[in-house]
Amino acid sequence: LTPNSGFFSWDSYETDWVVEWGPIGFLPGSAIGNQVASTNNTLFEVTGFSSNTCYHVFVAEVCNGDTSDWTGPVTICTPKAHDAALLGIVDPSDRDCGENPMDINVELRNNAYNPITSVPITVEISGDFTQTINFTYSGNLPTDSSEVVTVGSIDFSNGGLFSIVAYVDLPNDEDSLNDTASVMDINIIPEEPRFDNLPFCAGDDSVTVFGYHMPQILSYGWYDAATGGTRIGNSDTITVAASLLPNLWLGYDSVPNTPGNRNYCAANATSPSWGYIQSVTFGNINKVSPIGCGQQYTDYTDSASTAVNLGQTIPISIDVQGCSGGNWTHSTKVYIDFNGNGDFTDPGEEVLVESPHQYGVITGNIVIPMSATPGLTTTMRVVTVETGIVTNVNPCGTFSWGEVEDYTIEILGAVACSPNRTQVDITGDSVPVASFTYTELPNLDVQFINTSTPSGTIANWDFGPLGTATGDTVTITYPQTGDFTVCLEASNFCSSDNTCETVAVNGIGVETFAVNNLKLFPNPNEGVFTITFTQDFISDVAVELIDVSGKTVYTELVETFSGEYNKRFDKSNVAAGAYMLRIRNSKGSAVRSVIVNK
Repeated sequence: LTPNSGFFSWDSYETDWVVEWGPIGFLPGSAIGNQVASTNNTLFEVTGFSSNTCYHVFVAEVCNGDTSDWTGPVTICTPKAHDAALLGIVDPSDRDCGENPMDINVELRNNAYNPITSVPITVEISGDFTQTINFTYSGNLPTDSSEVVTVGSIDFSNGGLFSIVAYVDLPNDEDSLNDTASVMDINIIPEEPRFDNLPFCAGDDSVTVFGYHMPQILSYGWYDAATGGTRIGNSDTITVAASLLPNLWLGYDSVPNTPGNRNYCAANATSPSWGYIQSVTFGNINKVSPIGCGQQYTDYTDSASTAVNLGQTIPISIDVQGCSGGNWTHSTKVYIDFNGNGDFTDPGEEVLVESPHQYGVITGNIVIPMSATPGLTTTMRVVTVETGIVTNVNPCGTFSWGEVEDYTIEILGAVACSPNRTQVDITGDSVPVASFTYTELPNLDVQFINTSTPSGTIANWDFGPLGTATGDTVTITYPQTGDFTVCLEASNFCSSDNTCETVAVNGIGVETFAVNNLKLFPNPNEGVFTITFTQDFISDVAVELIDVSGKTVYTELVETFSGEYNKRFDKSNVAAGAYMLRIRNSKGSAVRSVIVNK
């Protein structure tokens, strides 16, 4: 068969036949089907099919112009022409060690007739960071084949909690239900120990530091030396004297699995007849009974095991069969000793109940609780009993017909991706000192920049009747020229500081903008003030002080100037009043108002 045609043959003593085909259920001769003129070949190709569709085909003998009754139908189902499927995300997986770079691998399958030579694959990563990878597969994937494809690489060295969704977008794809694969909430372990700290101030007596939070996966160790030394803490969080810094290091420890109490109660059938467990599939456990009938209790703990993670959901499949005829009702339960105390009776340790059921395969999902003991080697017990009353099934004791099987479960413990320790080399914040600069822009716009120390302070601006703003860089549009008061509060975890300044808005045009970061302070003043600005090109600069009558009371020419201008002026001999400071260069001018009080 191809998506659009198919060969079929028949046996007959005649030499001529007629063929008719159509949709499932049609009646030949009803004008619904497609009748093919007579043929004298018993191997016949029918064409004109649609892909991924089923048809009925009939054939009749033709003898001396007469047509026999129709023989059939034969059902023909054509394959899909185009279908790209994602079977799963291969890498990364839960508990992988973070790396830079780390490959993202998916398994691509061709479920259709035509080979896949080009298909877009998109991978979306969310969680501790978000990123999207767009990739186009350009190989040659034949029908019914699969291939692991690397779609890109990501820096996962810092670790974190992530969900990954991948999907394909094959043109003319005939099955969209298999286009997507995902893994949710997987933990990528930091390549090196990773920490953060609560805010603290210079001079504080203590500081609280915490390792990246994976308490069920990572085992933390705090030390006073890079190697050796004294272990001073074991949890993910530690509070130490600030004077200890920077002599504090964080390391991760691997915790190998250790067996719990595995001296369990006896449980078995008393008769070797009737029902038994033919197979169990759970994680890496895929155990098929080598004996069949006659098993009353089987211990597979040395030959069949699987590793599980806290919070993981794992499907289980159990095939219950009989060996003496009939099809008797059974009830089946599964138990896991999650705390390793040697019994299956604690809350939550009865993980699957199936009742009643006949011989055959039963399925379900088992969730490994977050309360299970990490790093524990323990036991899973599967019990099937010939009974329709589920309460008759227990993890201990005897019963007439059925079987008990035990398996090993490894509840994974802590993982260390590196033997190295990371130094906690941090310093406390200092008390902030508020300051800012501003630049007059065209069209009555003024840009304000927070220059407070230390870096990282939170800037809260107050522009009076024009409102408030937050952020390191703020642009305000003033309604008119004039003098305006601007206040900045700079704050951090330790304290806050305030500064206010009168800003002269003169209203410059686009072509007259001359210098950057022009600042005059204090203003108002008693005739003594400082002027600062920067100029990022070479030009003569004129600095002028002009009174209200237009008379220039001071002028300075700085030739071929470029860089930062910073000068203190003492004009205490001028009269009190309003003055205009004008700075001119080859590109234009900038103006500030100066208020002299006596």
